[in-house]
Amino acid sequence: MEKPLHSQKVTAWCAFSAKGIIGPIWFQNQDGSTATITKERYTTTLNRFWKRLQAQHQTQLNFFWFQQDGATPHTSNIALEWLETHFCARVISRKTAHPWPAHSPDLTPLDFYLWGYLKSRVYQGSPQNLSDLKAAIGREVRRIPLATCARVVAEVKHRADLCLSRNGRYLEHVLH
Repeated sequence: MEKPLHSQKVTAWCAFSAKGIIGPIWFQNQDGSTATITKERYTTTLNRFWKRLQAQHQTQLNFFWFQQDGATPHTSNIALEWLETHFCARVISRKTAHPWPAHSPDLTPLDFYLWGYLKSRVYQGSPQNLSDLKAAIGREVRRIPLATCARVVAEVKHRADLCLSRNGRYLEHVLH
């Protein structure tokens, strides 16, 4: 009996704000299989995100900031140009006027809340294939109340203040 060396997986992108979650947007090929995140695919994802952001928050676009980690596709010239065009100077990222610390997963809502929450919820239903997994992820994202999004975003300030008081050291073990 043969067993694959690596499990099948999906790669999802989400935007998280106090006003809700946009996504998931999948990184996939034309046939629906998971695709590597390249600068071109990332920029395509940003375009899909922007259309959803416009549809949901047209009158507030000039108040949104965009924060991302320093992954190579995120900080490619094409991606940074796209972000500057759409968010002007309201970008927090490596290679911008507002750099994001390189190793700070305990400061981002996606990392300290969303991905762990989704894993805890999605796998309770034991998805049997990638289609089930995608459906479960989408369903659980839609079930997160706006009030929860607002609380999670408010937690960012608390975490940032704590990080500053600890001179940038990790803080997961001191949070309560």
